[in-house]
Amino acid sequence: MSKKSGGKTVRAPAARERIEATSPATLKAIGSCELTPVAEVADIVARARAAQLAWGALDIRTRVEHLLDVRRALIARSRELASVISRDNGKPQLEALLTEVFPVTDLIGYFGGAAEQMLADKPLKLHSPLLVNKVSTVRRQPRGVVAVIAPWNYPFSIPMGEIVLALLAGNAVVLKGSTETPLVAQAIEEVMARGLLPAGLFSVLQGSGSEVGAALVSAGVDKISFTGSVGVGRRVMAMAAESLTPVKLELGGKDPAIVCADADLERAAAGIVWGAFMNAGQTCASVERVYVQREVAEEFIERVVERTKAIRVGFDEERESTCCDMGPLVSAGQLALVREHVCDARAKGAVVRVGGGRPAGLDEEALPGYFHAPTVLTEVTHEMRCMTEETFGPTLPIMVVDSEEEALLLANDSPFGLTASVWSRDRRRAAELARRLKAGTVTINDHNFTHGIPEAPWTGVAESGFGSSHGEEGLLEMTYPKHISDDRLPLAKNAWWFPYDQRLSRLLGGVLKLMETRDNALRHLKNFWQRS
Repeated sequence: MSKKSGGKTVRAPAARERIEATSPATLKAIGSCELTPVAEVADIVARARAAQLAWGALDIRTRVEHLLDVRRALIARSRELASVISRDNGKPQLEALLTEVFPVTDLIGYFGGAAEQMLADKPLKLHSPLLVNKVSTVRRQPRGVVAVIAPWNYPFSIPMGEIVLALLAGNAVVLKGSTETPLVAQAIEEVMARGLLPAGLFSVLQGSGSEVGAALVSAGVDKISFTGSVGVGRRVMAMAAESLTPVKLELGGKDPAIVCADADLERAAAGIVWGAFMNAGQTCASVERVYVQREVAEEFIERVVERTKAIRVGFDEERESTCCDMGPLVSAGQLALVREHVCDARAKGAVVRVGGGRPAGLDEEALPGYFHAPTVLTEVTHEMRCMTEETFGPTLPIMVVDSEEEALLLANDSPFGLTASVWSRDRRRAAELARRLKAGTVTINDHNFTHGIPEAPWTGVAESGFGSSHGEEGLLEMTYPKHISDDRLPLAKNAWWFPYDQRLSRLLGGVLKLMETRDNALRHLKNFWQRS
């Protein structure tokens, strides 16, 4: 379309393509967002780099004030944000408030008070006699431009945690939202604007991972923070290797719970059912397999089945409601995967104690979406996909074992290592089992809540990824250490500079002799104390 202006023909800008958002509960359209043209990604990163120079030069207190403005906007719009997350992702609004909005608000408050000390210059105490004239300091430098690639299961809390820490550390951020939850990424952009950040410092990209995400990874960013599947994580890492860009990966999980014979079975059943079915099981830290000792297995399973039957599955997008506990899965593909795992388990001898398909009594006309009943499976083995592959859905396979040692062996028999839990009244024994579990986080008598602890690092091992978010480690992840060395007193030259001569030889010989004398003295002192 064009129009005349001052005798010239002016063409209106072409309409951008849009990405449509659909409710996973009703399958109805709920909004749309502009797609980011791949050709613009490099320019967006370039603008972020230009804005970061001034932002990184600001003192930390000024950066904190900007983020506290964001926090105030979060508090003011908390219910509205919970509604957007619920409609776009499918989780109940109360759960969106509990697990997405509240943790981010809390995280900003915590790091607003702690970041200055964490990022402060750290003096080093040098031990070598050769360096008595030197003073060393480690300074944390911002990386530059950080690319945050967000998942769909926690499309607000996971990327916002990365965004906040990256900005506090002095970086610019470019967020690539998930195509499954574009309205949440749009809401993040609106909330971040309340922080009055410099133009270009924070941007949101909308589009597919294979196109827009790949363009972002290849656009010369200085750090990549990716949360998603193992397969995509490998591709991101391979692309980043081309430019030697550092990557933090938070990938999948197959998180075990060990229920010991002395466990409080009521607490264990309640906690494990919530840990398995919260967010319809679409949590990398969900309880995805249980190992329960034979002595208490029957009673434990009965309690789990009873509690699972009581879970209310549904969706209410009209108002904040407590009428349901679990919503739909996010997509048809995710629903299909859950069905595959249940069918595979059944075919190999598993028993479906509750659930197994679409929830009974759910109005299919009003709620035709991707619903699957919370499902408890028993008589399972490690020959079944539900025990070895990440299901990422509302299934809870329970395996009976004869001892804690057998449970530990099976729990560690996995390529994943994100979280795990031990359920026992014996805290000393539980702590010992926790130390031997292969996981980035182990909880005792609880599960699936630690991502909400801003002080604690969130990290995995093996195929669950590497690098930290949250905690001091997560903040430092957004920086690199710069070592600065200076002299206490200016000298004409160091003893080890050219030309080499006998004075250097005698100096080194004396220092080595001093080291030997110190080691011998410490050894004799240790022997004396051991004898006495």
